[in-house]
Amino acid sequence: MLLAGLGACDDDPGAMTESAQTGTESAQTGTESGAIGDSTGLDSAESGGPDTPYVPEFELSDCRYPLPPEAGVSCGLLTVPEDRDDPEGRDIRLHVSIFESNSPQPQADPVFILNGGPGASSLPVFALLLSPVGDLLREHRQLVYVDQRGTNWSEPALYCPEPLQIDASAGYAEYIAATAESMHACYQSLSAGDADLSSYDTLENAADLEDLRIALGYDRINLLGASYGTRLAMAYMREYPDAIRSVLLDSVLPPNVNPFHEGTASVRSALDALFAAYPEAEAQFDQVTAALREQAVVVTVGDEGGRHEIAVDDLVFVNFVRNAVTQSPPDPGLANAIAAATAGDLLLPAQAWLETLAQDLSGGPGSPDPANGMYASVFCAEDGSRTTVAEAVALDAEYPEANPSVRDWAVGYQIDNLLAPCEYWDVEPIDAPTYYDPLVSDLPTLILAGQLDAQTPPYFATAASEGLGQSATFELPTGHVTLAVPCGAGLAAAFLDDPQAVPESDCATLVGS
Repeated sequence: MLLAGLGACDDDPGAMTESAQTGTESAQTGTESGAIGDSTGLDSAESGGPDTPYVPEFELSDCRYPLPPEAGVSCGLLTVPEDRDDPEGRDIRLHVSIFESNSPQPQADPVFILNGGPGASSLPVFALLLSPVGDLLREHRQLVYVDQRGTNWSEPALYCPEPLQIDASAGYAEYIAATAESMHACYQSLSAGDADLSSYDTLENAADLEDLRIALGYDRINLLGASYGTRLAMAYMREYPDAIRSVLLDSVLPPNVNPFHEGTASVRSALDALFAAYPEAEAQFDQVTAALREQAVVVTVGDEGGRHEIAVDDLVFVNFVRNAVTQSPPDPGLANAIAAATAGDLLLPAQAWLETLAQDLSGGPGSPDPANGMYASVFCAEDGSRTTVAEAVALDAEYPEANPSVRDWAVGYQIDNLLAPCEYWDVEPIDAPTYYDPLVSDLPTLILAGQLDAQTPPYFATAASEGLGQSATFELPTGHVTLAVPCGAGLAAAFLDDPQAVPESDCATLVGS
């Protein structure tokens, strides 16, 4: 799950570098000869299926991500209805990137890569897939990555056109207020446009994946979802189980967990894991937050825009620690930074906060910014539709937390920042009575959880595994998205080779063993 706002592509949709064009043409030649299932030879009836009131169309196109010729990536556009209840209505187009296998004789079941957010930038995904991690995953299979509806180079993409208007000297409360104002303006802009915001949810996303599978001619696929992508994978498992060979859930957000009720608990889970590794850091963290709660410290920080006076208070410090602890690979200097803060050295938290305040959040496709309109449309139709701000605050207060700065940060971020837009973001709730029940499935499933993950902590993985009869869960000493570390990538590759066997590991803990 991308937590919007706190967390080398061309912005012209038709633009692509000469080297990327060459690579695409080369990859397309392989595609046309049948490298993507039998996709290019399918007729309309095969693509849509006999009971489908529309025909999903896939056509090869230039890649909208600049890629080197040796990347081995071909691209296309999948056309589907925006609203499947109105198949004669508006169509949307989803950008699809197909990473060819490194094997001359790849297996017939590709891996569908499901990004997080919803609405997260594709740039980190492409960086991972074009790294040694991608080579591991591509050893025997193609990788298929779709820009989910409402995101990245798919059309339309639900980006907020309004930049974040905030002064570089703003504190945490001012930042939350500014993002709230920005999101309200975003909703006004998007709701006045052509997109039907109620058509951008997880069930429609899952149906898009099924249409893509059929259009590309694959009998069965493997799913690899990270963060929100795990919830999408679980929805696909529920709706289309016969189309799946195996499922890998990394940093899982199951439908039977409402993250808006888990703000303080999620942060505390990561802090406890950090303090277990660095016991001296716990008292230091409490000491610093208590002192900064009494009196903020002004730190002078310079960037390309000049020099800025940053007021580091307790919530800015919690924000720094929470973000640093949850990243993958883990920040090896975090414990030292906490210790330095006890001596009054707050330069690192101040620099991190200046970077947060400098975010624009209106970069659009090809940028590192999230499609926050997609985020709000999905979560307001799902978790936001089954709670309120008042209820979420009350439930969070029931969780025992001795450090008031931790709770104030979590309520401000998870509820005032992320949940509050659902009070006006007018979308239809998910209409599926069993959607929020624990998923029951016997599909081979590998669950990976980061012990330091403050976004989707390990206890989310426990909730996800309740009804998964053929699953194995590993905890890794890292943060959010374990594939970013060699241990997680190795487990994923081993599982894809043999989903019927529990992978062996000397770098991760098998839960329940």
